[in-house]
Amino acid sequence: MPCEDQTEYLEVLFDYDDRVDGFQLQKRTCGKEVGGDLLLPFVKGMFVDDILQKDVRDFIPDYEQLSVTEEFLFFKQFFSLRAACAVFIGERAGSAKEPFVMEELSYDEEHALLKGSIAVDLIHSEIQACGGCRGCAPRKAKKAELKEERKQAYLNQILTELSS
Repeated sequence: MPCEDQTEYLEVLFDYDDRVDGFQLQKRTCGKEVGGDLLLPFVKGMFVDDILQKDVRDFIPDYEQLSVTEEFLFFKQFFSLRAACAVFIGERAGSAKEPFVMEELSYDEEHALLKGSIAVDLIHSEIQACGGCRGCAPRKAKKAELKEERKQAYLNQILTELSS
């Protein structure tokens, strides 16, 4: 029976230069990892500001070669991490009704550890808004093709009128 609670849990480890040192995204109820270390090699050591300003596609070489499942997991991890980074630097409050709800922030001599919940529905909305689901690509290509056809038809009409 599928789990009713789709909330996920995120822990992010930052160094004292505000760089990502590690993170783990997992299902809150069963603890199962979501995507494992799929994104970590691409963002480890990156400054929080870079993660907040760049697109997920900027981090992943050969992005076009990803399967639909890999792409979705990359996006899910990225947008979850981005939401937590925004809370970490104070850009967002980390309160209820936000993608990342902060539950704990602790420090030791070398790191800051941020823990909290991910609102899956809000993260999925961000993924869809960015076009990361590949659903937009065929529509955009068809739209561009129709635009080019209309442009060509208009030019042909003008040429016909000029030659008459």
